[in-house]
Amino acid sequence: LEHATRVIDLANELERRLDTGVGRQGSPVRQTRLNWLMRGQLYAAVGGQAAALRRIWDGARDAGRAAATPEDGVALWTSGGAAALGLLTLPEPDTAAYAEYRRLTGRPAQREVQALLALARGDSGAARRALAAPEPPWRGSEEPFPVWVRPLAALAHFRIGEYEAALRAVDEFDPFAFSTSDFDMRWGLLPRVRLLRAAAYERLSRPDEARREYRLVLEQWRAADPSLRPYLNEAGRELARLGEPAERLSALGYQLSATPGVRGGRCEPPPPVGGRQQP
Repeated sequence: LEHATRVIDLANELERRLDTGVGRQGSPVRQTRLNWLMRGQLYAAVGGQAAALRRIWDGARDAGRAAATPEDGVALWTSGGAAALGLLTLPEPDTAAYAEYRRLTGRPAQREVQALLALARGDSGAARRALAAPEPPWRGSEEPFPVWVRPLAALAHFRIGEYEAALRAVDEFDPFAFSTSDFDMRWGLLPRVRLLRAAAYERLSRPDEARREYRLVLEQWRAADPSLRPYLNEAGRELARLGEPAERLSALGYQLSATPGVRGGRCEPPPPVGGRQQP
């Protein structure tokens, strides 16, 4: 994450210098907006850093409040939307930032986000209704978080126990479709999607497919930052539980330990309302 953040800083500095070098007047608002947007997408995609996401949202929010025009303010607030949404998808959802984002920008909540907000307050019935709602008329033309739509839907379906629907939602979430020439937050989302797929396969008694997804997590994130180690620990421990040989785990860069994973927060359905699991 630290290296990726430095790359974002370098890209922003390069764009500023190119604007100056060719005689264009680079917009400070545009550069600030891109900074918050890319940082928010990076940290929201990989998850696991609530404090960093909160700092990004707070920075974009405060920059918008200090903007010279209402239009610039909305542009800056919108740039922090990914960070606000990222806080909602963490193991312990934080809804405050997203509520601020909606109040300041006036943007509608996607049905997938409505479902996650309902789950955050323990209302699985409202989550099901949100997921079953027809697509809004602005879908596709003003989608605030287009690459998140399917992963968000999968997470919501998983948390209400609809495992087949969760798998269908990310059936085509494939790295072959991701950009390798531009910034694409889906690369950061991919390990979390694979963990969710694996957990869904397990609940559907499909252990071979679950093992495949857990292995892919370890392969992609074997050099992950310490803050992301819980995701790797979960994948490694689940593989060991499913019978993966220790030497194979070692080859994937995982050593069995007592360090915590993220199961129970990231994927598990929320505590049932009234003490009963919702069907």
